[in-house]
Amino acid sequence: MVVLASSCAASWTSESTGDATAPTTVAANARLACERYYLLDAFRRTDVVDARGKGERERRAVLREYGDLADALASAVDGAVTVQALPEAEATRSLRIARELRRLASAGGDVNDIVGPLAARLDRRLARLEAACVAAGVPLPAANSEIRDQGRGG
Repeated sequence: MVVLASSCAASWTSESTGDATAPTTVAANARLACERYYLLDAFRRTDVVDARGKGERERRAVLREYGDLADALASAVDGAVTVQALPEAEATRSLRIARELRRLASAGGDVNDIVGPLAARLDRRLARLEAACVAAGVPLPAANSEIRDQGRGG
């Protein structure tokens, strides 16, 4: 009877602590973070580029939406880092992206102000996030590839 109870307790402990589902949780967190990254990537290559020729009000609205996507990305990456699905540096990197966009928006800027060193920093940080996603087993989606093949900006 004691043997049965201890084996049941061992079984319950491994299931309740999530040991059996840990790989699934890690993969799900990596996938969520990377899907958010790829959504942001598509947005910046389409909507942000398209907004550059629009009026100031629309350019500011697009910058706010870009910042909202970056905030969602930072939150998802933080969750993925917590379960060790992505390297810790990616949390810092994603937070810096979101902070730069929020700072620009709060200063009254718009998407036309993403130029020079700021644009280079964002591009570099986003490229590193993409590399981390690919390394985590979440490749670039076909839709993003098609956008890039069309020569859309970044």
